[in-house]
Amino acid sequence: MYIREPNLGADLDQPDTADYRPTLADPTSLINGDRHPRYLEWQRLPWADTNPWACTTMELLVACLPATDIGYLDRDAVAGALGSRWCDVILGRHLSAKPAVWQRLADLIHVPLAELHGHVDRARETRHRYESMVQFCKWYPYARQTWERFDAGEPCPGCGRHWRDPDTPETLRAFTAEHAECQAGSSSLSGGGPHCNRCCGIAPPMSPERRDRFDRMIAQAAGQRAAAERAARQLNRANDVTGRVAARDAEIAAMERKLERLRARQAEDRGRLSEVDR
Repeated sequence: MYIREPNLGADLDQPDTADYRPTLADPTSLINGDRHPRYLEWQRLPWADTNPWACTTMELLVACLPATDIGYLDRDAVAGALGSRWCDVILGRHLSAKPAVWQRLADLIHVPLAELHGHVDRARETRHRYESMVQFCKWYPYARQTWERFDAGEPCPGCGRHWRDPDTPETLRAFTAEHAECQAGSSSLSGGGPHCNRCCGIAPPMSPERRDRFDRMIAQAAGQRAAAERAARQLNRANDVTGRVAARDAEIAAMERKLERLRARQAEDRGRLSEVDR
């Protein structure tokens, strides 16, 4: 998770808070104009990795598809073989076509069906990776307000409503109407109305006093866990020693019983020897 500290300068004093909202056409644009790190990572990949259909399959199709006498694509022949969506199939926009369509396309360009399926599978995998990346980048967990501004009563710079405004049916309807297309989820403070994760960011940070209290609670919990682990290790060692002592006691008792039986037999044999000597 990427947490970004906002630019809380003079921009927050702008009266029109709608200018801060990201553009839906480019879900990876942040309010401050930066790009999401996952999107930047995708842009740095080679062209062949992000567009395998355009790099390999299109060259094959252009070279092998039927053409007219003057060198243009024979649209009638291609449409008759692939159907009404032949253009989407060729451009890789209709990767969910039926198997019969891919078979006819393989016959049309004179390549094995397995080779064409390899191109289609790579294009599908790349599209899935791109859509997953864009969906992940639709919202960026950044804070829009410092605690001081939030505590002073300033409204959210993304929607103009305060984070402490009560959660009512009216606020829910307004949120749904304004942020239905964002599809980024919402967050809220206890008892407050919803705020869009994409336009409003995450809730303001905790107060310094509460943060110190949480730090002490976490440190105390960590100390208690360490103490419990030490006690558990000591108990395990004690149990191991107790088990070994009990096992040795049982072994010694068994050996003593065996020794008593041997002594009894020895005494019987000595008595028989005495009778033979007489």
